[in-house]
Amino acid sequence: MGVLAMTEVPPPPTLHTNEAGGRLSWARKRFLKLPLWAWITIALIVIGAASSAGEDKSAPSASPGNEAIQTASTKPNSTKSTTPDTVTMTTDPSTTTSPESSAPTTSLKAPTTTKIPAPTPTVPTTSESPITASPSPTTARSTETVSQKNARRSAESYLRYSAFSRSGLIDQLLYEGYSQEDAEYAVGAVAVDWNEQSFKSAQSYLRYSAFSRSGLIDQLLYEGFSNDQATYGVDRANPDWNEQAFKSAQSYLRYSSFSRSGLIDQLLYEGFSQSQAEYGVNMVGL
Repeated sequence: MGVLAMTEVPPPPTLHTNEAGGRLSWARKRFLKLPLWAWITIALIVIGAASSAGEDKSAPSASPGNEAIQTASTKPNSTKSTTPDTVTMTTDPSTTTSPESSAPTTSLKAPTTTKIPAPTPTVPTTSESPITASPSPTTARSTETVSQKNARRSAESYLRYSAFSRSGLIDQLLYEGYSQEDAEYAVGAVAVDWNEQSFKSAQSYLRYSAFSRSGLIDQLLYEGFSNDQATYGVDRANPDWNEQAFKSAQSYLRYSSFSRSGLIDQLLYEGFSQSQAEYGVNMVGL
């Protein structure tokens, strides 16, 4: 083995301690920034010194220089080394970093997920008796015969386009050829507000003719409405009765000739009051 030129290694400076009381190695403070060729030279010097002294390569060394060499051999290098020699150093257990100066390691256990079954909903019990639903019209109609069904449909059709009293609707179905039983069933099977029908019928009469209050009630009674239903329909329609007297006077004069007193008497006969009849006759110019 050739003789290598020895390079004087400066003496190590005073060792420093960290905040936790542990010793900071001199090598860490000084040699970590040396270039690669310096580390190789130092390693070869140490190997030569160890061989000449006849010491075992595995003998422990507590000197700062050995600790620096061990630190240098274990530090990862980002530059690829071209030297084929491999330096293996062992460190005396007595010179390793104390537990106080080393960072504590914490082992984390992965949390385990436990599937919690969904709670079973509970239905509160009550002592109240259950509500019984009334049978729907659909259920009642499911038992009707073909003729009853046809009569009911005819009644619904008539009520969509005109106003009828109960007896007037039955008479219309009888006129259509339905039996008395089917006609009465059909009228009873449809939902009808007869007061509303009376009001609609009064409006219809007033749309095409002039009436006094009593004359319109009599007309609704003739159509089959009860006295209460006819009175309700006329009072709800509530036309201007003076205007009705004037229209009625015009209608009489359109088809016949009257004196003033004769026309007033005719309007009184129709059910208008004295003041209403006189108002109507005055409006036509008599």
